[in-house]
Amino acid sequence: MHEEFLPYLLVLKKIPGVGDIRARELLQKFNNPQEVYQALYNKEIKLATSTMKAISSNILQNWLDEAYVEIDNMQKNNIDYLYIGDPAYPNRLKQCEDAPIVLFYKGNITWNAPRSVSIVGTRTATPYGLEFCRELISDLQVLDVQIVSGLAFGIDIQAHLAALDHGLETVACLAHGLHTTSPASHAKYAEEIQENGGFVSEFPTDAIMDKKNFVRRNRIIAGLSQATVVVESPKRGGSLLTADMANSYNREVFALPGRIDNIKSTGCNTLIKTNQARLIQSAADLVYILNWDLDKISKPKATQIPLFVDLNPEEEKLCDILRAKGKESLDILAIEAAMSPQKAAGLLLGLELKGLVRTLPGKQFEIIN
Repeated sequence: MHEEFLPYLLVLKKIPGVGDIRARELLQKFNNPQEVYQALYNKEIKLATSTMKAISSNILQNWLDEAYVEIDNMQKNNIDYLYIGDPAYPNRLKQCEDAPIVLFYKGNITWNAPRSVSIVGTRTATPYGLEFCRELISDLQVLDVQIVSGLAFGIDIQAHLAALDHGLETVACLAHGLHTTSPASHAKYAEEIQENGGFVSEFPTDAIMDKKNFVRRNRIIAGLSQATVVVESPKRGGSLLTADMANSYNREVFALPGRIDNIKSTGCNTLIKTNQARLIQSAADLVYILNWDLDKISKPKATQIPLFVDLNPEEEKLCDILRAKGKESLDILAIEAAMSPQKAAGLLLGLELKGLVRTLPGKQFEIIN
């Protein structure tokens, strides 16, 4: 990390009309942020006329002075940062063309977690949505999945708390500076979240709380993870914006279906109906679509089929097929068992967790004898 670059990065963030995409282009053109600042100071960079008039040498110097004040605020609040040119900057977020040039954070965050999922939803969640969120994260525990969300009321805070309850790392993306916590009622969780993940924001401590900040925050939620799960959402809402951003980044998007007469499920049902999201019913859907290799997970392997394991008829059918064939692909298993691949994947995940089945390369499965 090059600490000497931070003041100039903070100045670059203040320039009107220069967003993250243009700022990133300038950083790639020059050797470092200080050289970008110097080129701006010397009028060597061509920007819009209105912008050039707004950034006189005196204004640039004032912004630089303010940057040093901000750095002092960061130190007082134990806020660290990553510059997009740093090797440590999270790879998934760096792949997004509009990734923030500076990422502020607090805590112990695994930036390139092998498995990371964003879970978002309405602030006024129903018991159905809250329970699904808890069950999903409970099932993801064995996979050691990092849970990303936005610390808001409803689904967001449920995702963070469920992650903490199951020993999973959780990352809270905020729409304001990290010197404070919003909503204030969630400040009581800050210490535990920092110990088991942390907080992320692109906003400095002098940023004013603004509605548009939440839109910018949502792209970080979408960009940090491999997939975004929308648990509940009305026809319009921030969760749908997050899903749209995730799609634009070529990330997988999942949505929990709900009753057609429930306005809290309208957004999710529309995402599924318009092929903007895959239907999710359990953690098995994530495992199947994201092609997570369960065989690489460090957990005890059964050497023989455990006694007295209760199986439902569908599970018994899959086990019978595997006993007869030894091993088989997911698609063939689904055909022979007369069920959808998604249904078969969910049942196979359950059988694997019971120690009856193991996953092989190429989405094949075999019975454990």
